[in-house]
Amino acid sequence: MTRYSSYVLRAIFLVSLCSVLVVRWMSWMWSESVDLGVHYVLTARLAEFWSLPPATFDTTDKGMYLYPPLSHALAALIGSFFNSPLIGLQVLVLVSILAIWSSIVYLILSLPRSYALISSVIMVVFLAINKLFLHAEVYGDEVNYFFMYAHLVAQSLVLLAIATILYAEQFGITKPIRYLILSGFILLATSTHLTPALVLLGFFVALVGLEIAIDSRSTPPSNAAANVTIGLLFVCATTALVIASPFFKAMRQFAAWNGGLTLTYISSMKQLVLLCLIVLAGSCGILLKWLKLDGDSRQRRLAAMKYIGLYGISVAGLCLLQILALKLGYGSEYAAKKYVYGLNTVILLELALSPLLISRADSGIFIKRGGTYSYVQPLILIAISFICVVSSRRTLDVPSVVSVESQIRTLRDAAIPGSSGKYNYVVNVRGGSPTIDYMMSVGVLHAPSRSPNSLDILWNRELSELGTIGTLVTSEHSRPYDIEGCRRFVSASGIVLLDGSCVARALFVTTVGLCQGKIDFSKSVSPAMLKGFSDAERFGRWTVGSHASFLCKIPAEEEQHSKSVKIVTQAFASGMKPQRVSVSINGGIPNEYRYEAGQVENAVELPLPHMIGEIRISFLLPDADGSSQEMGARTDPGKHGIVVRSIEFN
Repeated sequence: MTRYSSYVLRAIFLVSLCSVLVVRWMSWMWSESVDLGVHYVLTARLAEFWSLPPATFDTTDKGMYLYPPLSHALAALIGSFFNSPLIGLQVLVLVSILAIWSSIVYLILSLPRSYALISSVIMVVFLAINKLFLHAEVYGDEVNYFFMYAHLVAQSLVLLAIATILYAEQFGITKPIRYLILSGFILLATSTHLTPALVLLGFFVALVGLEIAIDSRSTPPSNAAANVTIGLLFVCATTALVIASPFFKAMRQFAAWNGGLTLTYISSMKQLVLLCLIVLAGSCGILLKWLKLDGDSRQRRLAAMKYIGLYGISVAGLCLLQILALKLGYGSEYAAKKYVYGLNTVILLELALSPLLISRADSGIFIKRGGTYSYVQPLILIAISFICVVSSRRTLDVPSVVSVESQIRTLRDAAIPGSSGKYNYVVNVRGGSPTIDYMMSVGVLHAPSRSPNSLDILWNRELSELGTIGTLVTSEHSRPYDIEGCRRFVSASGIVLLDGSCVARALFVTTVGLCQGKIDFSKSVSPAMLKGFSDAERFGRWTVGSHASFLCKIPAEEEQHSKSVKIVTQAFASGMKPQRVSVSINGGIPNEYRYEAGQVENAVELPLPHMIGEIRISFLLPDADGSSQEMGARTDPGKHGIVVRSIEFN
């Protein structure tokens, strides 16, 4: 068998294995996080329009335009064959995991055969132990609970790049060509997610620096000078292109957002620093062992040691720089914690290479590969690695969601009328989760992603702006929204289309409470009475944004029996900056109050003029800029002004 036919046969086996694994795991996902909704919306927009023009997307949420789109464009392309962006996302997730671990398997199997066998056994044993007992985060776990989709896809490009240039070096490809390949992968990763792209750029810088140092000692001065020039030109040009990329500035802004990322063993920056130092020590040990090998041929045969060592140094070094930037007031803990997946994976590889560290590793141990074993071994390792990484729990049933997705798309095109100034939303369709409802509302029905109703759906709250709904899509007999008198259409599968205006009138009548007694904002309050407020906390509710209001009804038969209203509040006043709040009743003259830094609580008491019908208390907060998460609250992110503890009518 010729070398060419051998490569073709290996490729056929690899593609066949990957196809089987993708089909086997395509029907379920392991995350229903908020990030899944965001990535789905961006993919759905690209699948539908192949661009993100403001007129067809969401003019209230510019941040999504700035996100590197390559991974979403690929998912949209794949999803177009299945008529489902969700399937496109899931297929690319599975392909990315396979690409990562196929590349890692190639790195291990590139070693001389005896060491490759020992190292591969160590790797799969520790992967199995980790899956069963340790549960440390490795590559592929990015989508198990959270949905760090773009990060995973970019990471697959990084490992593919390293495996590609290792192959190129071992088969005698010149350095300029290898550098060009690396530069191309770095730019592709930059168009996907910046963090893995910077890791690969750091790896590139370290590789060029190492090879310049080696060449300066082993080649004639003229050749060494040429190598230095070529290496530095590639590094400088690639770095300049990354910095000039429109995604560089955008991802720097995203890095400042401190999202929630719960890790198994890392809960503080001190622990993360320790993990980085462990990885650095192991990576430097592997690299030094490789440098001590005698002869270019032996170094080339064991080049995987060099690449794994440099990669570990890059991951740990950039993580330490991210932590340093955090100490200086830049970035966030979330941005630093994302390196844990890479750090844990590098530790796994260092353990796999440990036999090379305790043996000579430079003896004539290279055994020519061949026979059935050389075809079967990598497939077995890839399959085991994949199974050890993907989760065994089934959080989201993809076929059922795709079925809902298809039905709602059909109803959108055939049965949902247009309504100027109003939007259509999905709530509680066939037992769907809040994330799925959000995906259908924004991704399929084109509701604004940051509208109050969309955020209410995402955070599992009752809808707060019923008057802005054109058509409400829900399941038959789903409460409180499925009101029979408001139905426009009921499908054979039990999906109901409701007139939004009718629902708003019906729910307003039944849910707006009376202006009586004390209303505790730390407990349940009807959403129809609130606008611009967060979920209830133990201390009350935050106002979200610069406007908020409270509405209650005065029974007509009793007219008004309350003479005043007492509003107990607390402001978020950071540093020395005061907080201004204007309070008005039914559009009357506003009363302005100031909250100074350190002020704990303020009780606002206003007289109530004679009125019938309803009372609306409006809050205007021009200085609202605090984050509830800084105060330990569990609400969704946003600009929060004051906490309302209670409203009492006297």
